[in-house]
Amino acid sequence: MAGAGTKTAPKPEQTVWFTICARNYIAYAQTLFISLRNHHPDAHFVIFLADAPLRSEDLGQLTVPIDTPGFEIMAAADLGIPHFADMTVRYDVMELATAIKPDCFRHLFSQADAKRAIYLDPDIYVTSALDQVNRAFDQDEALVLTPHIRRPFPDKAHPDDTQIMRAGVYNLGFAAMRACSDVSRLLDWWSEKLKVTGHNDLSRGQFVDQRYMDLAPAFVERTHILRHAGYNAAYWNLHDRVINRAYHNDDKHWTADGDPLAFFHFSGVVPGHRSIFSKHQNRYERGDIGPLARLLDAYLDHLDANGQAYFSQIPYAYDHDVDGLPITNLMRSAFASRFPDGSPLSEPANTRAKFDVAWIMRAKKEGDVPPLLSQAWQARPDVQHAFSLETQAGRDQFTRWFAREGAQMFDLPSPVIDACTATFSGEALAGAKAVLARGASRVLAAAPSLRPLYRHIPVTTRARVKTALFRAAATPGEQPAEQANRAATGGFDENRTPGVHLYGYLQAKSGIGASARGLAHLLDGANIPFGTISFSNPGDERESEPFIARKAPRSGYRISVINANAEQVLVLDELIDPNRLAGTYRVGYWAWELARFPQAWISALDRLDEVWVPSSFVADSLRAVTKKPVHVLPHLAPDVTAAPQTPAPLPAGIPRDALIFLTALDLNSYLERKNPAATIAAFKSAFATSPDAPHLIIQINGVQNASADLATLRTAIAGVPHIHLLTEALSDGAFFALHRRADVFVSLHRAEGYGLNMAAAMAAGKPVIATDYSGNRDFMDETCAVPIAHRLIPVPQGAYPRAAGQVWAEPDHEAAVVAMRALADDPTHRATLGARASARIKAHSGSSPLRAQILARLADIDPALSVA
Repeated sequence: MAGAGTKTAPKPEQTVWFTICARNYIAYAQTLFISLRNHHPDAHFVIFLADAPLRSEDLGQLTVPIDTPGFEIMAAADLGIPHFADMTVRYDVMELATAIKPDCFRHLFSQADAKRAIYLDPDIYVTSALDQVNRAFDQDEALVLTPHIRRPFPDKAHPDDTQIMRAGVYNLGFAAMRACSDVSRLLDWWSEKLKVTGHNDLSRGQFVDQRYMDLAPAFVERTHILRHAGYNAAYWNLHDRVINRAYHNDDKHWTADGDPLAFFHFSGVVPGHRSIFSKHQNRYERGDIGPLARLLDAYLDHLDANGQAYFSQIPYAYDHDVDGLPITNLMRSAFASRFPDGSPLSEPANTRAKFDVAWIMRAKKEGDVPPLLSQAWQARPDVQHAFSLETQAGRDQFTRWFAREGAQMFDLPSPVIDACTATFSGEALAGAKAVLARGASRVLAAAPSLRPLYRHIPVTTRARVKTALFRAAATPGEQPAEQANRAATGGFDENRTPGVHLYGYLQAKSGIGASARGLAHLLDGANIPFGTISFSNPGDERESEPFIARKAPRSGYRISVINANAEQVLVLDELIDPNRLAGTYRVGYWAWELARFPQAWISALDRLDEVWVPSSFVADSLRAVTKKPVHVLPHLAPDVTAAPQTPAPLPAGIPRDALIFLTALDLNSYLERKNPAATIAAFKSAFATSPDAPHLIIQINGVQNASADLATLRTAIAGVPHIHLLTEALSDGAFFALHRRADVFVSLHRAEGYGLNMAAAMAAGKPVIATDYSGNRDFMDETCAVPIAHRLIPVPQGAYPRAAGQVWAEPDHEAAVVAMRALADDPTHRATLGARASARIKAHSGSSPLRAQILARLADIDPALSVA
């Protein structure tokens, strides 16, 4: 027993409580224990670690001392599970924690007098005694379960009835068992099933340990289904019960449908982000849960007090084998498919895995695709579309692709990549044509850099050369011009019309919509033939003012510019008919706000020939992951001064001659990245004591789907009369008018791909106070703005997508306060800085320089456009 506390001898029919977690969840487990002891003071509690034992330095960080009577911590490796090492490779951390649950029950029942055992997930908070469970045991019930829901859902939000059915009738965040023959047989069966089939794979009808418990009432005669509203209350069942806070004789307690709330299951909370009730659903925002928000705050406070900041940083031990080889999820899937009934690791006494790469690189029989490649194919719909495994030719093509590109794309460790190369690269190209094929492939890969040379070759000759190169590089059975996953497609169908087909969210009231409209404006002003197709998402706010729209000729244009970010390019077939792109040179126009480009989105590059990005910050993130051309083309800065001179839409209560600071954000983005809290805090510090303080306007888009974020902002400005929220949807014209009326624009962001709002303010001739980090640095320095110093901090979990291990900026509060006061006090400095800002942004992102830039780039792709 690793790190065991003082043992208390179990009493007759003693109830033993337990939870299972990895080391990074110890703060949750301690919070559970403390809340349990508040209502069951004699509770004997065990934490089973689905992880390595706690280190000595970790034990020193425990809020609950390790020698607390009745408190134990035990590593799962000490349970004596014969196939434990196999499970640490087969399963990820969540799957492993659930797969060992029956073995934990069996271990507890093996102790002399332990007759009752209750499991609680670590993210549960106990608010009153679990009397209903003890009453069921006293009535000789053997198994107690709680259903996910007691009534159907009233709407179409997530989760819905079908998703609950896929996950299981009963939520196994809670399960109570009494030692008896029926339960013993159930545990033996359950443990055997979870030995190899405890995956989170809803497509195959598997959801960790839960689905098997659908059968438990049939196997255990004395099963009690606990429908009491106070048990296992959670985001998935708030529609069928009312949680409230009651007062009785000055005692505050929580109720569910008027009865005591036994425990709340805080599944999906994100420590450090109180606006998120649960990240696993979209039915409830914080503002929708009423008094429960107080319990959420109390729970998050307890997590902080019990060491969440420390324990959350402890890495998972079984992400690597005993020799340090990283084990990725793709490798786990391949291992499980290679050994569906057990592996060489299923031997007694094995508690740590030594991974043999050959296990996932050898096909079961000749002609099959090896397990690793098979799992890669199944994981990627675009790969499935490109390569059929129904024929030997398709399998050969896929194998060659994987050896050439796939291993790196899936972020596999070096030994696996080396094994892929050694195993398949020799098969990829063999015989006398190998040298020619490799040479042709290299020429095609280098095609973008060679364009300045071959653009002077006649079009028809260039087309013949290109076709010959493709045929030489391709192996029998490929369709080289349209193969989805290739380092570079290298060209377009010469029969198409010279010009550009622009795809994008042309009507969306968002940054990506403004970007697409800006591109249309540039193409139109440069007299480049183009057509437009506008994408849309359900619920998008639409720009009320017209945008430039064009139809393409029947033959289609040669160049496709897809003004959609990488995650949308991944699902491009859902937005447009993929045949539209056939025979075109494909350009993606992408933005991204963090320093490292997400591995999960790199495959979107397979569909493109090159990428345009709005800033060098974004370009650096992409150039680190691709050899395809990446060109910086800034967003078009709006000509704010030429826009219709409509009155500015000022909130009520702002005097006509007031000094106005302005910030703007879209709640369809992420509040933490835009960081209005920093602007509010700096403004309060700068002017809180001033009787004639300036006014701060926070202009907000996307309020209809972000009630919790809006509530957070309203709470932040409560009691400060000089700070105003402007939440009505504004047209571009009205927004430009607001920029013209404002005196200073503020953006204390944490990261920006470009910074359109800052560019608009500069175009209006206004000084900008902004974090000196990310995309805006291309057009902003101390000569034309007020850059704010910063430090880099980790992106908190859940604060931004694909942000694990990433950093962003935390602007310096005092520097922002000083900047606000300085600009408020000096109108001459404001005017000078604003004039410089206007000149800088016009030179960097104005229509004239950008038209010249886009003309040059398009002419490099298709020389026919050089005379457009």
